[in-house]
Amino acid sequence: MSFLPKFFSRGDALLLAVLGAYWALVVYQLGAQWSAFEQYNYGWAVPFLCLFLLWERAQKPEVESLKSAWGGADSGSWFLTSGFLVLAMGWLATRWLHEANPVWRMTSWALALEVVGLTLLVLRLRLGAGRWLHFAFPVCFFLVAVPWPTPIEAGLTESLTGGNVSFTTELLTFLGIPALQKGNVIEVATGLVGVDDACSGIRSFQSTLMIALFFGELYRLTVARRVCSVLTGFLFAFVFNIGRTSLLVYVASRDGIPAMHKWHNPAGVVILVGCFVCLWLFCGWMRKGGSKKCQVAGVKCQEAEQPSSGYGALGGGVPKSKIGNLPTRLAVGLGIWFVLTEAEIEFWYRAHEAQSAVAQSWSVRWPTTQSAFQWVSLSDAVKKQLSCNSGAQCNWGRLEDGYWQLVYFRWLPSRSLYARVRSQLNKTHRPEHCLIASGMKLVQNLGVGVYPVGGQKFALHRFLFEADGRLLRVYYGQYEDSTPPDSVISYREDVSARVGAAMSGSRNYGLRILELAVAGIADDEQAEAAVRRQLAAVIDLDHGEVK
Repeated sequence: MSFLPKFFSRGDALLLAVLGAYWALVVYQLGAQWSAFEQYNYGWAVPFLCLFLLWERAQKPEVESLKSAWGGADSGSWFLTSGFLVLAMGWLATRWLHEANPVWRMTSWALALEVVGLTLLVLRLRLGAGRWLHFAFPVCFFLVAVPWPTPIEAGLTESLTGGNVSFTTELLTFLGIPALQKGNVIEVATGLVGVDDACSGIRSFQSTLMIALFFGELYRLTVARRVCSVLTGFLFAFVFNIGRTSLLVYVASRDGIPAMHKWHNPAGVVILVGCFVCLWLFCGWMRKGGSKKCQVAGVKCQEAEQPSSGYGALGGGVPKSKIGNLPTRLAVGLGIWFVLTEAEIEFWYRAHEAQSAVAQSWSVRWPTTQSAFQWVSLSDAVKKQLSCNSGAQCNWGRLEDGYWQLVYFRWLPSRSLYARVRSQLNKTHRPEHCLIASGMKLVQNLGVGVYPVGGQKFALHRFLFEADGRLLRVYYGQYEDSTPPDSVISYREDVSARVGAAMSGSRNYGLRILELAVAGIADDEQAEAAVRRQLAAVIDLDHGEVK
């Protein structure tokens, strides 16, 4: 890379360092989600793959002769200046919202698009109107690591789960293994095997997209060949995941449900490695018929001519004598804005935390004296997923006059981004999602009910499910320490609730989740009266927790 000493100045180095700070913060913010969501664990590899692709692009002959080329007024400086201002203001708003909602997909995408946009604008200024596109794909490749918008991911996960369960059931039946589909659960001779979101195939589906795009860029495939690689990768992911699920269900039907868990993780690693190898071989095979000419994101281009008189290539750059200290000024401006933004956000949230009221003083009184009371043990996988500070689950009663279940989990306040992501992630594991995935049918969403307990009021979402021909009534509540228990802002279900959380400075507050379910009571009025009595019995307002 002999052109680098000529290409970079001290101002350029300072600008790269400032851009690096923006990138480091985005990676840090998204990194907590990459660790929390199994299907996005591959995100940790994407920044390094981006750097590798940038290095690959920099090796090409068409960029070796570049010199300093900062665009002037004749190369769209008004547009570029406006772009920097819009992205800078957007960065402030996005960071403010994301601090209170670290798992919100909208702010995750906004942060990534803003840092990508800033980088592309710098490349446009530095390389000119034509050359910046040469590095555009490696920069934009980072977007494959951003968690997908929830409606898209949820819809795709549901479709993949249903298809996975249906194909697996049909395959096992064809092979002579008795299997029956019940929602997203497969019933075999030894019990029920649930296919949850993590086993739907979404993980291999998303990682395969990343691998296909990477090999398409590495091998300089045409646009059509890249699209073909992506679609083929999706097919590989689906087929391998059907094989994995079939293997696990077969093991469960032969040796029992516990034996299946021993194969779960190894089978997941095998399908990822299998998809990677198959897609690598496929892209290598497609490369043999590809064009030898220069390509930018799959589009053929011509080799650049040598620039003359110190001007930048293809961009209408300005002579070096007119460049001045523009790189330094831009670096200083972006650096100051970065520091001010982080300082303002930290001041905003710390000020609200200092003024917040003491945590709601209530806890759960476990009904250990009730008839047929028993604790329900949680699996290691569930404990790892919850990562709560305390909590438990129990059952009591009889189906003849009311069979009850109580679930209570507590997350203490924490400044750790990973802990806050885990806490907010668990808000998405709600009855209307988890119970349906377990094979139950949602009969009706009864909305929010407010129940008085002593001097407090508790808001609970009410659901009516059907399971094995019986009705199950579920009452579910989420409570942040900073809000009264009759508030539903803690759910953060929509944009207004998430903006409200940022306005109230809700960042490090603790969280409680309470779920009370009852089966065996058919009458609505009797059920409501029974729930009021049970809430008064299990909620302890006198021996609460203090922050």
